[in-house]
Amino acid sequence: LYFSLLFVFFTFVVVCTLWFHAQSGHYQGDATKCELTGSSVKVVSWSPRVLVYKNFITKAEAEYLMILGKDKLERSTIVSQAGDLSDHRTSSGAFVSTDGDPIIMGIEQRIAEWTLLPVEHGENFYILRYQQGEKYEQHYDCFPSDSPEIGNSGNRVKTLIIYLQKPEQGGETFFPRSDLSVDIEAGDAVLFYNIKPNGDRDIMSLHEGRPVTAGEKWIATKWIREKPYEFSWYADQQRKYLEAHNRPMGAQAPPE
Repeated sequence: LYFSLLFVFFTFVVVCTLWFHAQSGHYQGDATKCELTGSSVKVVSWSPRVLVYKNFITKAEAEYLMILGKDKLERSTIVSQAGDLSDHRTSSGAFVSTDGDPIIMGIEQRIAEWTLLPVEHGENFYILRYQQGEKYEQHYDCFPSDSPEIGNSGNRVKTLIIYLQKPEQGGETFFPRSDLSVDIEAGDAVLFYNIKPNGDRDIMSLHEGRPVTAGEKWIATKWIREKPYEFSWYADQQRKYLEAHNRPMGAQAPPE
């Protein structure tokens, strides 16, 4: 009986995977889903690799993140080589550090379990607000291979976007090379891969935040690095521990 049930389970997983592989086009959050451990995770596209996790955070958690970011919001601009401000990105944003906050740490642990990368690999949350008419034009989240931004932490291999508040209209995340539009609800999260397994940039990950045409859009973005992010709260805690115990950098601090 045990082996029969195991066979049925793996058959179910394979069928779900094959079905998702055949899907493409516009995703509105109502496709047939494969339930995993009580939560709804969907593979929306394989090229680019895009997944959606329904009800990733609660309404209370979404409101909490918006409150944390609200008082710190600044115009999200891109500075060109000439030093001029660009309208390529017209939202307002704020970085929010973990700082031992149990709510943030809980969400980050959830992200680590889904992405299969430790919490230490994530940059600080970037809370973004898009008002009517605001957008983020086509761009890549990963850095060019020769960029100094890569540093000791490696490139941004994955991007996770949590929708905190959905606008009344517009604001979809759009992948132009595959004509894929992701339109999800508040509390849902979308995960996509910026880097191929061989380390090259995945050109299919080119994406944009379409203009909001009614209401406000709030999201929390988490960029995930190849290696532990050296400027994260977690890295800072490890440095303090190692210094306090006279241990060399690179040694592992025991779990709390």
